[in-house]
Amino acid sequence: MGKPNNLKEWIRDNKIYDVAINSILDKATNNSLENPSSALNQPEIQKVIKETLTSEVARTTTEQIIDGTYNWMRGDVDKPNYAIDLTSLKNTFAEKAGNVAEQRFVSLPICTITQLRQLTGITDPFVLSCRPPGINIAAEKQKITDQIFGNQDLLPDPIITADTIKMSGDNKPVYKTLKQLPWLYQFLQKAPWIFGILAVLLAIGIVFISPSRRKGLYRVAVSLMINGVLFGISALFIIIATYWVGSNKDLIKNANPDLQSALIGLGKSIANSIDNVLLSFSVVFIVLGGAVLLYLYWTRPKFHNLQPEQPEQPIEELPPNL
Repeated sequence: MGKPNNLKEWIRDNKIYDVAINSILDKATNNSLENPSSALNQPEIQKVIKETLTSEVARTTTEQIIDGTYNWMRGDVDKPNYAIDLTSLKNTFAEKAGNVAEQRFVSLPICTITQLRQLTGITDPFVLSCRPPGINIAAEKQKITDQIFGNQDLLPDPIITADTIKMSGDNKPVYKTLKQLPWLYQFLQKAPWIFGILAVLLAIGIVFISPSRRKGLYRVAVSLMINGVLFGISALFIIIATYWVGSNKDLIKNANPDLQSALIGLGKSIANSIDNVLLSFSVVFIVLGGAVLLYLYWTRPKFHNLQPEQPEQPIEELPPNL
């Protein structure tokens, strides 16, 4: 997560853009079911919107937001510096929807007298089975265009800046709500160096304050191995938690299945990245600790079992008469 390109790659690999576009359109379509006259209910309209609001548009927009947000977190700017205007894009698919409505009008046969008697002021081209004579096709086309452009489920605010992106239920922009994020990000970027230097100084201190250098090295080695095991346990915990989130149906039952699967995949990519870092630290710490213990073993003092010299036995003198 420390680099924007990593996040972009994870999002692309998990096809977030494809399923996000489908999810937005599905939500807009479902909401329009309450209004039978909504043009969004028509497959032809949905098709032209999908052709215009593509995953490539979503990717470009999202990556601009990611870059601007990382600039803010690095402290390069006072707030995320992105400004995206999708008004022309919304105009494009609204106009295409109007063209579909016009083509529908043109394709309808002229109403017979009997059919005209059955009409009750209906002018929706997707409801009509015939074309009333004298109908203003241009005006009806514009109605469809305006309806799609004004839809609040499809790009409700086509101008996207740091001040327009807000959390649900909060009137403040996200960057103001998360104002401590730049400090936290910058600290985490420096944390490995800070804690690495502190660890080296602490190890040196332990060696010097111990009764002997060997005892100090032993304590450092044991500490390294314990921390290595803890890093490994943390990595295992993240793997288990990720699997649990992905398999717990209670957490995903109300979400779009495709989008939920893509988001779980993104979460796994991030978790795997964190796991790789933790496992790397685990291996390095255990190897260093083991190396110090081996050094202490091979350089241990060697004691020889030397037998104490036996005192010489005094020579008994012979009696004088012998």
